[in-house]
Amino acid sequence: MNLRRSWQRIYGGVQRVPALLYANPTSILQSINCDKYEILSFEPLHDIGKHIENILTELPHHLPEREAIAVKDIITCTIGGKETKRTFDYRCALIILAKQSFKIISSKLIQHLLTTLVQIQRIAYSSEAERTPKSVLRMRNMTWYHGILCREELGFKLKEITTRKLYGNYYHNITSHAAIQHRLISGKACNVEEQERIFNTITNITASISSYHPSHIIGNIFIRLQAEKQMQAFQGSCFSKQEASVSKLAASLPSYGNTVIPQDLKEKHIRSWQAHLERVSDFLLPGKGIWWVEHEDGDTEFLDGEKESNISAQGPLLHHFRSSNFCVEEQYLIDCWKQCLTNGVILPIKAI
Repeated sequence: MNLRRSWQRIYGGVQRVPALLYANPTSILQSINCDKYEILSFEPLHDIGKHIENILTELPHHLPEREAIAVKDIITCTIGGKETKRTFDYRCALIILAKQSFKIISSKLIQHLLTTLVQIQRIAYSSEAERTPKSVLRMRNMTWYHGILCREELGFKLKEITTRKLYGNYYHNITSHAAIQHRLISGKACNVEEQERIFNTITNITASISSYHPSHIIGNIFIRLQAEKQMQAFQGSCFSKQEASVSKLAASLPSYGNTVIPQDLKEKHIRSWQAHLERVSDFLLPGKGIWWVEHEDGDTEFLDGEKESNISAQGPLLHHFRSSNFCVEEQYLIDCWKQCLTNGVILPIKAI
C-alpha cells in the first residue's frame, strides 16, 4: 500500500514517457534536459474536429422546426455524402453554417456560438508568426465565451448525444487548455494532422489495393507510400491545399470585431467571469482603455478585433515555451492578478 501511494505521488499526472528515455529508462529527466517536460493538453486535430461534430449533431434539436430543417440541409450538403469525415470537412461545414446562420437562425446567441467556434479553430490552426498578444487575448475570450454559450443555449438536457460526450474531453480541452497553450506555442507548431494523415493513407491502400496476405500488405504499403510522397513533390502538399480552402471560406465571413460580453451574462455567471478575468490578468494590469473598455450599459468590450493593434507598449509581452512552461505561466497570471488587486487597478467586475 505504501509503495502504491509513493508511485501515485511520484508519477501523478504522468501519461506519456519522453521518447528520449526509452533507450535508457532508468535515467532521470534532468540528464536529458527534460526536467520541465510537459504534455500538450490541446490537440487541434482531435479536439476541434470532434467538438464541431458534437455541436453539429446536437444543435438542430435546440432550434425552431423551420430553422432546424435549414441547418440539417446545410450539414447534409456539406458533409452528409462523405463516408470518411475528416477534421477539414467539419471545419468547412462549420464555416459555411456560421455564414448562413445570419440568414436562417434568429437567435443571436446561437450565431455567436458558431462564430466563436470559427474564431477558435482559426487561431488554433494559425502559425507562430500569427501568435501575438492580441491573439492570446482573443483565444481566451473566445474559448470562455463559447463555453458559456454552449451551457446557455444547449444546456445539460441534451436530445441527440449524451451530456458527457458534449462536455467531455474535447470541450474541456478547448475551453480550459487551448488558451494557455496558445500563450506558449502556436496551434500549427503542435498540430500533428500532417503526420497522422499517413494512417488514413495506409488504411486506404490496404482496403483498395491489397490481397490482405501479411506478406503482401507491408511491402505494398511502403511502395505506395514512397510513390505518393514523390508525387506530392510535384503536386504540392495536401495540407496546404486544405488550409487554403478553409482560409478562402473564412474570408467570406464578415470581419470579426471586438469581443463584447453583455452585462447580464456577466452577472449570471459572476464566478466564471471572475475566473476568466484572472486568466487574462496581465491584459488588465495596464489599466482600463488599453485592452478593454466598458460601455454605459455595463457591457465589457475587449480590444481584440481584427482592426486593433496586435501589441501594446504597456504590455503584456509574448511568452514562448523555450523560456517558460505551463506551471510558470500559471504562477505569472496569479502574480498579475495579485498586482491588480494590490495596485487598485480598475477591473470590469463590481465585487470580488
